[in-house]
Amino acid sequence: MAGINHEAVKSHGDPGSHTEWNADHRQKGHHDCEQYQFLNRVMENRTDWPAGPVEGQEVWRSDLNNAFIWDGTKWVSLSPVATIVVAADGSGHTTDIQEGIDMLPAGGGAVYIKEGTYLINVAVDIDKSNVSIFGSGRSTILKGAAGITILEATNKNHLSIRDLYLTSQTAVQYGVGIGLADSTGSFVESCWFDNFTGIGVALLGTTTGTTIRNCNIFPGSAGIGLKGNDGVIEGCYIEGGFNGIAADNGAERYRIIGNIITGVTFRGIMGSGFNDCAFVGNYIGDCGNDSVNIQSSNRNTFTGNKIVNATANGIEIDINSDRNLVVGNTIYNNAAGNIVDNGTNSEIAHNIIA
Repeated sequence: MAGINHEAVKSHGDPGSHTEWNADHRQKGHHDCEQYQFLNRVMENRTDWPAGPVEGQEVWRSDLNNAFIWDGTKWVSLSPVATIVVAADGSGHTTDIQEGIDMLPAGGGAVYIKEGTYLINVAVDIDKSNVSIFGSGRSTILKGAAGITILEATNKNHLSIRDLYLTSQTAVQYGVGIGLADSTGSFVESCWFDNFTGIGVALLGTTTGTTIRNCNIFPGSAGIGLKGNDGVIEGCYIEGGFNGIAADNGAERYRIIGNIITGVTFRGIMGSGFNDCAFVGNYIGDCGNDSVNIQSSNRNTFTGNKIVNATANGIEIDINSDRNLVVGNTIYNNAAGNIVDNGTNSEIAHNIIA
């Protein structure tokens, strides 16, 4: 039951003064929203965002055919759709990638980025789980400003990022292409990373069950940086840069399969804290130091790899590493040595060494 209550309450038969009748009126009780409606609601109609919005402000974007409310930090759709088209030529829902992600409902959805060049001056934050972001291959170009991560997500799960070309706005600059922190069950597939002095893909924190597959990476620092566990790195081509695949004090139960790593200035695969990982069927060649160097790493398997032409060692198992298996690899023409084992309880057998 709902009604209107006067601030100045009068007794029966007392008409009161005009000032009392003009006093504040307040709602009493609850509105039954299934019975009653707000009719002829007026909302500002425009084709751009108003400057200096305040929390709770609403606008109708006639160009997007959608209503939005300012939540204090960003515009949020009042009637979100689950598939958003971002188009540099203005033919989609928006021209801005971040705006496209913000338009998705809280439960996620898909953002298709049409062909074109998109200048990314602030990191694009994937701020919800269950989001798929995909482009039109190398014709969807995301150019990042110096020092930023182009696409990033923290504590967001089940993401899919594919068919994008990520590069920098200037000739050489530090930055990260895609950074996922504490993410579970995500995919990065069929992307190109070029002209970074930073990292192509960085997996951070406790990232779990992430797959990086069929990417071409031309990094400055590392092609792929690993932390977390239970991921797959498969079918990637990494050329140049400082390191190919690098673990930063903790990468467990990864499967690193069928990748090509060539021409890096330092090491093809390196890092500390590789534990219970499998390195299978990779080609690692022409590295400026060791092809493979693992430290404080335990119970890893190397098999079916071709490791050649390093200026230092083919495989070096460093101290504080235990129970690593090196079997059935082809390892030759590495200047300092083909297999150098400084660990304990290693099993090394049936490798072709020349």
